[in-house]
Amino acid sequence: MVDGDSIAKMHSKCYNEHMFRKETISVHLPNRKHNRRAYRRAKRKLKHLGMHKDSKTVMVATLSTRRCERITKYCREAHLRYFWESKLSRRSSNYRKKFFDSHKPAVFGCYFCAYCGRLVPRSKVTVDHLYPIGKMRKDLKLQKKLKRRGYSNINDPRNLVASCHRCNQAKAARMGSWIRKGRLGRHPIYWWIRHCIRMVLLLIILCFLWILPAVFVS
Repeated sequence: MVDGDSIAKMHSKCYNEHMFRKETISVHLPNRKHNRRAYRRAKRKLKHLGMHKDSKTVMVATLSTRRCERITKYCREAHLRYFWESKLSRRSSNYRKKFFDSHKPAVFGCYFCAYCGRLVPRSKVTVDHLYPIGKMRKDLKLQKKLKRRGYSNINDPRNLVASCHRCNQAKAARMGSWIRKGRLGRHPIYWWIRHCIRMVLLLIILCFLWILPAVFVS
């Protein structure tokens, strides 16, 4: 039986691993020519937070998650552009393999596009991240939301959907209705039901078009 102290130590260990793991963050400084005072203020503050200058306009650092959160908070207050390369939001090299291992083809080796329902052969499938990587890197609320839902990272199979090239280009880093479409469209049964309803409606329309002229003639 596990006692309370063991559980507390386990939670403390997980918290420390999350808060003190090393992650890379880079910040774009204000334009020195246009606003010299803001440039110096931002440079001084970021240097105090542990960052060093990478180029004339960019400062970088590899710091703990807690320190990165402090830097991102300051960047939002000072309206500075930043890029946080968190492990949670990093694209893996084998995310396509993860998707194909966890999702079987819908019919004859083809997959339904999660956004438009078009059948796409496996060789032409574009594996799309339902929650975009670009949004995940900048939005801490979204990162926490996915953690609460049990996502291991951005490449979790639940965040991967099949799409055609056209829909993938149209979606880009958008969310909103695209997320709702993807959640429904990831299930092949949704498209089977939708296509069956379309066929039934088409048959009804054809029957009316065939019956109505006969009624008017008689």
